[in-house]
Amino acid sequence: MTRLISALALTLICGTTFAALPVVPAKDQAALLKSSDAKLAANKKIAYDFFRVVLRGLHLDQADKYMKDDYIQHNPNADTGLKGFKEYFTKLGKPQAIPETLPGAIVRARVR
Repeated sequence: MTRLISALALTLICGTTFAALPVVPAKDQAALLKSSDAKLAANKKIAYDFFRVVLRGLHLDQADKYMKDDYIQHNPNADTGLKGFKEYFTKLGKPQAIPETLPGAIVRARVR
């Protein structure tokens, strides 16, 4: 019984000690795209713009700027390839205004 009580006490103490920190969106998204490496900065900007323009804005006519025909789709509901991507995302609605920034979605942008 003492072991059980000790284990429960340890669990309660460690649970609060090792609890996850809250995810906080970056205040300055543009700062996340900067890098002393010009190629890295360009790649970050391309990924960011793809998300803003194509995924959030649904401007599928611009998907060709960011994707190749052999794009591998990871969503099981959409076919692989640029054509499959466009067909799937066309069902989500008409193009919308392209947001200047992503609404609270970016926490950080880094390369491993």
